[in-house]
Amino acid sequence: MRKIGFSLVVPVLNEQGNIKALIERLSAVIPKVTDNFEIIFIDDSSSDQTVEEIKRYSKNLPIKVFPKVGKVGKSYSLLEGFGRCRYESVGMIDGDLQYPPEALPEMIKKVSESDADIVIGSRKQYGAKKTRLIGTKIIINIYRLLFKMAYDTQSGLKVFKKEILERVDLSRVTRWTLDFELLHQALQKDYVIDSVDILFTERQAGKSKVNPLLVGGEIIYHVIEAKARRSLEPLSNLAQRTWVKQFLSFSIIGLINTFLDIGLFLSLTFYVSIFASHIIIAKALSFCIAATNSFILNRRFTFKHNGQFRKLYMPYLITATIGLGLNTGALYLAINAAHTNRITALVLATSAALLWNFFINKFWVFTESIPKKPAPIYQAKPV
Repeated sequence: MRKIGFSLVVPVLNEQGNIKALIERLSAVIPKVTDNFEIIFIDDSSSDQTVEEIKRYSKNLPIKVFPKVGKVGKSYSLLEGFGRCRYESVGMIDGDLQYPPEALPEMIKKVSESDADIVIGSRKQYGAKKTRLIGTKIIINIYRLLFKMAYDTQSGLKVFKKEILERVDLSRVTRWTLDFELLHQALQKDYVIDSVDILFTERQAGKSKVNPLLVGGEIIYHVIEAKARRSLEPLSNLAQRTWVKQFLSFSIIGLINTFLDIGLFLSLTFYVSIFASHIIIAKALSFCIAATNSFILNRRFTFKHNGQFRKLYMPYLITATIGLGLNTGALYLAINAAHTNRITALVLATSAALLWNFFINKFWVFTESIPKKPAPIYQAKPV
């Protein structure tokens, strides 16, 4: 058992208040299964004393801390950390102490002594905010529906065999989607996934870096886009065309924000008394919020535009408003003038609005912006 080699990667950003307890708990439990271990911290430009706190322990424990040199985001921190691991078993845990380090010994044993190739710390008990639990369940159900993955995929506590990293393609990973790509591709290559039930607790110090709406939107978009991309692999030559990929991305984001618009409108009119008698105001508010979220996602993922937010937002909102009017007008004409049935009319009206929004945004709102200069590449050095 003592011959097990284990590397643990911990991404951190302003976790000064949690580092002492985290390191003490990790150093108390990992030696129960192996003496050959290392803890690698990747610091994503902390502005507090996080790095100094880690360095206090690095003299007596196998702990290293490295500054982040790549893109901002948790996934990229983990990838940098994985690139520095030297043992055959690799683990990851968040630095906020919401995941229990005490679960690691059982997880390490499962990877080294059973058929499991990946073990997930599954959040079966929740001591944190219920809103986070709701978001987790929504994402799990989406994974189950689209990819038949009934795991707590986004759990920040995992242990797996290092060889998996050499067999999966993580080039499409975004800031919060490494977990999905790692697990989904591992399943495709017949690796075995197991889990250990854990208690997920509220953080005791510091502030969360997770914006549930933006993070959830990014994950859902990435998963739906991945499903669409993999379903269209037989048409790969066509799908390689930029405008086709942009149209698919624009359509997926439009679908997501249509549901967001409907959900917000119903929530406002059902649960906020002032809006129950002012449904026009409720509709305008839900539309603006959904359109804003659509703008953020399309600017980043569909058109990959680096223009200033304030210069692009109003033209986008105007285009979306005109598109809403076009949708309503086309629906009215199809039903009352062309006398088509309602389903056909709805499809025609939605298609007309979608084409309008896509092409106006592509050729007017998100015109070609000045490309960013490539960032200089630096060699990472320990802090």
